[in-house]
Amino acid sequence: MREIEERIFELTGQEAIGERIVNAVIEEYGIDNDVAWDLYVKVRRERGSPNMVALRERIDRLGRLSFLR
Repeated sequence: MREIEERIFELTGQEAIGERIVNAVIEEYGIDNDVAWDLYVKVRRERGSPNMVALRERIDRLGRLSFLR
């Protein structure tokens, strides 16, 4: 299942919509529609998207900046 979750995460970075992602995963891995949707929701809740991860990292870096005069 971890491989499928990684694929879903990858597809969210390509700005695919949920239905397209689920259909792609069903086609690639031959899993049930309900399982595919459950995994999609899980990945989106736990990880977001690659763009969101990058944004969080940038915000964290900005928070660590020290402005000295």
